[in-house]
Parts: sequence; C-alpha cells; structure tokens
Amino acid sequence: MAETKSVDAKASEDKAVQLSEAISGLEDLVGSSDFIGHARSVQNLFKTLHPLHRSEREALWERYQEIWTNHKAHLRADSETARSELDSAMYIDTSPDGELPLGLFGLGDWEGMGAKLSAAKAVLDEVESRIRNDPRLIPEHRHELFQRLHDRRNKLQQARETTWSVLHDKAAELYNEAYYAVDGMPPREALQVFKEKQGLVMALYLSRSDKEKFENWFQELWQKLQARYEERRHAYEQRKAEWRARQEAGLERLLEAREKVEAFIERIESNVEANKDRQASAYSSDFADRVGEWIREDEEKLEDARHSLEELNRKIRDAEDRLRSS
Repeated sequence: MAETKSVDAKASEDKAVQLSEAISGLEDLVGSSDFIGHARSVQNLFKTLHPLHRSEREALWERYQEIWTNHKAHLRADSETARSELDSAMYIDTSPDGELPLGLFGLGDWEGMGAKLSAAKAVLDEVESRIRNDPRLIPEHRHELFQRLHDRRNKLQQARETTWSVLHDKAAELYNEAYYAVDGMPPREALQVFKEKQGLVMALYLSRSDKEKFENWFQELWQKLQARYEERRHAYEQRKAEWRARQEAGLERLLEAREKVEAFIERIESNVEANKDRQASAYSSDFADRVGEWIREDEEKLEDARHSLEELNRKIRDAEDRLRSS
C-alpha cells in the first residue's frame, strides 16, 4: 500500500514538473503574439495531466494566472502607446468653434480650401486604416479611437459644409459680376470679364450640386454673350452693306457725271474746231473777231470742264479703292 502511494506521488511530481516547464515557457512569451496559442496548450495540460496533487495544481494555476495578468498589463501598455500615437496622428487643428480644420483658412484663400480639406480627409482615412490594422490595440482602445475618429470626421464635414456655404456666396458674387458685364458692357470687354469670373468660380471648392449649378449658369451666360456678339455682328454687317450701297450709288453718280463731262468736252472741242474753220474762212474781219470770241469762250469752258474731269476721276479712284478695301 505504501508502495502505491509512492508511485502516485512520483507521478504527480512528474506531471507538476511538466506543467511548470510549460508555464515557464508561457512566461517567456508575455507580450508576444504566440502567447495565446501557448496559453491554450497550458490550459489543456491543466485539464489532462493526472494525477496532480491539488496543492500543486492550485500553486501552478496561481502562477499561470499571474502570468496572464502580466500579459494583459503588457498588452494594455502596448495598446496605450498605440492609442496615443494614433490619437496624435488623427489630430486636426481647428479654429475655436471647431468648424474650420487645419487652422489655415483665411477666407481669401479661395482656391486652397479644397486642397486643405482633402488633405485633412486623407489624414483621417490613413489613420482609420491604421486603427483597423494595428495589432497592438485592445478592443477597448480600438473602439475609443473609432469614436474619436467619428467625431473628427463630423468636424471635417461641418468644415466642408461651412466652406461650401461661404464659397457659394463668393461664387454668386463673381457670377453676378460676370452677368452684369455681359448684360451691359461691350461684348469684347464683357468677354474678358466673363472668362476671368468663370475661371475663379470653377476653381472654388464647391459642393457637387453648386458646381453643376454654376456651370449651367455660366453656360447660359455664354450663350447670351454669343447672342450679343451675333447681334452686333449682324448690325455691323447691315451697316457695312448700307455703307457699300451708298458707296456704289455714289460711284455710279460719279461715273454718270464723268460721262456727261466727257460728252460736254467732246462737244465743245468739236465747236472749237468748227469755229476755227469759220474764222479761217470769215467773209469779214468783224465776223472773224466774233468767231474768235466764241473760240475763247469755248476754250475757257474746256479748261473748266477738264479740271472738273480730273476731279471726277480722282473721286472715282478713291471710291473704287474704298470699295476694294471694304
């Protein structure tokens, strides 16, 4: 009987040594990703190792629980470090009212607002990925970080909506300037204003609906400007046609006048020649003197007529030049 008890004691001692060695191995894995797997093996040994005296089992279990407590403390410390890092990484500087992120929003920096908001969103997206995938985080800290991330996303959305509201007003102001230019300024000058204001509006960080709305408005305004150009072109073409008609009518009158002067010159030259013949065959000196007077009068008429013809030819050349160059 004593021999049987000795055998049981020896077996219990061997099992205790085996379990103690397993627990020592677990102790070396505190804080390691392999800890859980080894801990399960140790738990299984507690269930399957027999015989094992109760006092030894309780002492070993207490040691096992202490190692678990140390491991949890180690995990929490690592998780605290990770939480602190991620909390700092998602930090977005805000104005006192929490509406404008990054602390960089002067309302004159219209074109930069979208880039800053996009940069802030990229920061939060990157932090969200890290929160999901950082193995150091315990569930409690992961949940806490997601709550903070959610709050920061809300602030970012508030900033985006505030920015959209401010920039909508700025876009409306710029559009109105373009509208009044197209409505009241000469088309060429209005075109410069239109292009400038359209470019400024399209560069603003607007909501999708506002972007589409202003694109449509500027398209309608462009059509109005084109209509004004067409109206002015038509008026110019009409004035040009009327001017050309007047020039052609004037040229026609000049040509008719030239024909009359040329006919007059031809007739007077014929008269002069006829009178010279009469003068040569005059039957008396008195008649010859009278014919001579007629010749002098006709020659004076010829001089005036030739001067008029030169002036008419000059006017005709000018009129023809104007028509060719128009």
